[in-house]
Amino acid sequence: MIRYQNREINKFKTISALEAHNLVKSYNRGADRVLDGIDIVVPEGCLFSVLGSSGCGKTTLLRLLAGLDTPDSGTILVDGKVVTGPGTFVPPEERNIGYVFQEFALFPHLDVRSNIDFGLRQMESARRADRVAEVMDLLDLTDLATRMPHSLSGGEQQRVAVARSIAPFPRVLLMDEPFSSLDASLRQETRHQIRRVLKNQDITTILVTHDQEEALSVADTIAILSRNGIEQVGTPESVYYRPASEFVARFLGRTNLIESVSHGNTATTKIGVLSIDRQVTGNVVLSIRPEHLSLRKPGSSASEVVGRVVTREFKGHDITFEVMVDSTPFLVHTDNQVQFSPGDEVVVYAVQPAVVLNS
Repeated sequence: MIRYQNREINKFKTISALEAHNLVKSYNRGADRVLDGIDIVVPEGCLFSVLGSSGCGKTTLLRLLAGLDTPDSGTILVDGKVVTGPGTFVPPEERNIGYVFQEFALFPHLDVRSNIDFGLRQMESARRADRVAEVMDLLDLTDLATRMPHSLSGGEQQRVAVARSIAPFPRVLLMDEPFSSLDASLRQETRHQIRRVLKNQDITTILVTHDQEEALSVADTIAILSRNGIEQVGTPESVYYRPASEFVARFLGRTNLIESVSHGNTATTKIGVLSIDRQVTGNVVLSIRPEHLSLRKPGSSASEVVGRVVTREFKGHDITFEVMVDSTPFLVHTDNQVQFSPGDEVVVYAVQPAVVLNS
């Protein structure tokens, strides 16, 4: 089980809105262990994303946090109070946790206003009406108040589901793959609108997703979840540019993995001597993102390592090259001013230090 210490969340309030310690969950009488010793700490006001591939236990984790399922062992705390633990189980309706389901789960027989109002039955009627109007305004739903769910677009249904979940002032909001069913054209617009609302309302949120771009662009903090447990936790920038393991490096996007020999703060590789992010001696595996490499024409130095451009992908604002160096392919991501073509001889060089991966 991979444990972690998150040292990058000091900008949030020191109070933890939600904690889970050593959560274990199995199915089929223990034969299929889905979660094995999971630990997370979510600071108050944080938009925390759990990112992982299908089948790694993301939804199972959310269900345990919400109280919709019980773990084999482990403890869950909300505001420092145990809601799941040995001899303790607080039912879902008493946890003050909101839940946005992947399929939205709107009430088909209720209009937009009534869907949002449904969770406010314990609030006095005048305050209820004000709160419904407030969240409809926040999520641009006022003009849709009398519409039925079946008449709404996917993005509109998503906004209604979020409005219904945040209306009762939840302590924590859980979101299960909230944007996966939206068309690509709507996905980016909807997720950034919802992020603005969640941050404006200072709602602690745990969002699970398999979409790397979604997690990187929306979250304050990301936990990378694999079938082995939590691989790494940190800001989007730190997990992307400073991955702790080969799994994280590969999972978060295209990268160059280089077996090399290090000598302190440099390492000898097939493209020459590279600076590395920490001092280490011996055989190592390095990760360097394509955007941290660049290309130039070969000079006259006999020590230069020359490669050849194999492919060129023009994407408008940037270009991705595949360069073969001594039978090893390297991906290089440059701006659109770098002009090389397949067959050209080039020198690949680093513009940032390579990252030493944990073995």
